[in-house]
Amino acid sequence: MDYDLFDLYEFVWPVARGGHKWITGVTLFEDMRHSGDATNGDKGENRATGWLPRPFLMPITMNDEEVRATYPLRELKGRLHREFARTPPTLEGIKKFADEFGLLGGDIGETPVVDVGGPHSPIGPGEGFSDWAVEISRMAEAVEFWDLARKNDTKRLSDLIHWREDSVALKLAIGYRPIAASNFRTDLFEQVQPGDLVEPAMFVVQEIVNDHLSNKARAGPRLLWDVKQRTLSQRVTPRALIGAIWLDFLLAIDGNTDYRPCLRCDAPFPVTPKGQRRKFCSDRCRVAHHRKKRNQGGSP
Repeated sequence: MDYDLFDLYEFVWPVARGGHKWITGVTLFEDMRHSGDATNGDKGENRATGWLPRPFLMPITMNDEEVRATYPLRELKGRLHREFARTPPTLEGIKKFADEFGLLGGDIGETPVVDVGGPHSPIGPGEGFSDWAVEISRMAEAVEFWDLARKNDTKRLSDLIHWREDSVALKLAIGYRPIAASNFRTDLFEQVQPGDLVEPAMFVVQEIVNDHLSNKARAGPRLLWDVKQRTLSQRVTPRALIGAIWLDFLLAIDGNTDYRPCLRCDAPFPVTPKGQRRKFCSDRCRVAHHRKKRNQGGSP
């Protein structure tokens, strides 16, 4: 699939200009469920245990004047999912990603949140730290497997994928998860040569991407106007940033995209046939690198 297809439509995503903040809260459902279970008769304080306050990420403000429109699939095509995968799954790392690219939205941001440190009233949809951490972890896992499969890195894959006589499984910290077997996904198991590690790794990528994209309805078909052909065309489009991130990965896999680390920030960026000489992921990194060289008295 050609990335130029994205020129036929614009996926626009709002980002709060003022950035984001973490609050300690619970979902509105949890708050309502336990609002009458006060330990001292006061419904607003010292509620009985049964829910656990946890971090939620919120925009500082989302007024129309305080929002900037971004076009992540146009501006970061092939790189958006890599930026997400290398995001540290920490409060600071997640906030930094959100400040630049926005909240994930979709099924991640559908739950109204109550700030337990405030007046115990809903303050709008928030995105839980654990949801972000899971998405980042799964994307990082899928990207690793895809890169290892493309490089045919059987040495590293042998640490992650184990064969038995009637099955091939993914090694986990707590045991094994079957990828295919004589009695599980038999069609896939019969296609793989015994001992092969590359195709099972691709099956892992397939499962993760399908689970986080199509199974959660984060993208879907739409009729869009093709300005060049002057007709309606069917396209698969994301419904939120989280869908755009996983769709970006899907398209990178479909295009068998190559990557190179940026000379300045080490972030991987896609290498196209026309951009074989590129050394930087963005103009910002290129300018910063040359400015640093000049300040140090060296040549760019």
